[in-house]
Order: sequence, then C-alpha cells, then structure tokens
Amino acid sequence: MAGIRIAAVMAVRNRRALAQVCLDSLRTQHVPGGSLDLFVLDDAMTDGTVRSFGPAWSGLGTAESPPANGGRSA
Repeated sequence: MAGIRIAAVMAVRNRRALAQVCLDSLRTQHVPGGSLDLFVLDDAMTDGTVRSFGPAWSGLGTAESPPANGGRSA
C-alpha cells in the first residue's frame, strides 16, 4: 500500500503575517507514512507575501494570478 499524500492549497492576497503563521502550523503536521505538499496561490499580491517565505520554503508550490485580476479569486 502506498503512503498517504495530502495537498494543502491556500489562496492569499496581502496577508503576509497570517500566511506565515498558517504555513508554519502546516509544516509541523506529521502524516504517519505519508507526505504533505503545500501550495500558495498568489492572488495579485502587492505586499511580497510569497517572496517573504525565503529559502526555508524552497519546496513550496506557488501560482500567481495576474495583477490585472485585482485579487478577485481569494
């Protein structure tokens, strides 16, 4: 039997501090025999939220919404 694989997806727009707290909490989770993949959806952020995560989050998956969208998807 293969291990359990869980994906957490978080849509964020200009919530740097809150996003960091949430990701730090998710990172402490342990899935026995499994893995946790984390993804952040950048909804036209202007505060540098994704860039603020730094090298500790090099494996973090990200996707960007074009600035013209104006943050409508979060």
